[in-house]
Order: sequence, then C-alpha cells, then structure tokens
Amino acid sequence: MLVPYQLRRNTVNKPYRLNKDISQLFLSNLNLTNKMADTTQQPIIAKGFTGVAYPDVFNVNAMPAQPLELKPGQLPQHLIQQFFEDGYVIVENFFTREELDTCRKAVNEQVEKLAQKLYQAGKIKNLYSEFGFSDRLTKLEEDFPGANIILHKGDGLPEVCLYLLSL
Repeated sequence: MLVPYQLRRNTVNKPYRLNKDISQLFLSNLNLTNKMADTTQQPIIAKGFTGVAYPDVFNVNAMPAQPLELKPGQLPQHLIQQFFEDGYVIVENFFTREELDTCRKAVNEQVEKLAQKLYQAGKIKNLYSEFGFSDRLTKLEEDFPGANIILHKGDGLPEVCLYLLSL
C-alpha cells in the first residue's frame, strides 16, 4: 500500500522536495517483493528516484517567452499555449500528402519483405496481400506472434521516414 505523501515548496521556482519522513515511508513501500520485510531494514531506493518533482513542467507557468517575430514553420503563440495547457497540440497538414505517401509506401514494402520471409520459412500460411497495412500486419501477427516486433526491430524505420522526421 502506497501512502499519499505531501509535497512542500522550498522556494519560488524550485522543485518540490518530499518531506524526509514521508519520503522514507514512501520508499519503504516500494519494496513490493518482500511485503513482510523487517522494519529495521533500510528502505530500498528505486534506481533514478531523487525525491524531486517538477509540477510546472507542462502548464502555462512553464511556458517560455515567445519571440516577437515568428520564424518559418514556428508554431504560433496560441498553439504553444494549448500544448502547455492540454499537454498536446494537433498541427493540421504538418506533412504533405506526398511526403506521407512516400513513407507509407516504404513501410508497406517492409511489411511485404517480412511476409515473404515468414512465408518462405513456413512460419505463415498466407501472404495476406489482399489486405491493407493494418489488417495485413494483424493477420501476420495472428499467424506468427511477434511478427510486428520483427518488423519494428528488423530493418528499422525506412530511410525516407527518417529523413521526413528529421526535417
């Protein structure tokens, strides 16, 4: 059982720090594998745990000042503010249809190569060429569990997609 803990602010614009006693109680509850642990044991501190929280990371208070003159491709103030308020922003037509089609074609070629490889190895009974991308990958996964992992770990993201994401 994790006990709720209280955060207290040290100074303005500094991260919250856990109250020492509360953090020790919190940390001792992280040892879920040994529920009957000896109470004299030191608590196990999770790797990477610092006892510090940053509540202002994604809210309007953390939003950096915006330049007076926008550069080409820079998001306008209202979209940046929406990101800090809602945690996401949707940018319509960020990529052109042609850019996405090129990337989609490259990924479909990877799926075709994977299907051929699994079919030739006798791991699947059908190439499922008559299906679209999502349905085809689902069928391949049903025939050979782990096919989607092989696809993602195999050749990696196609070069054309990497280029598109690097712009």
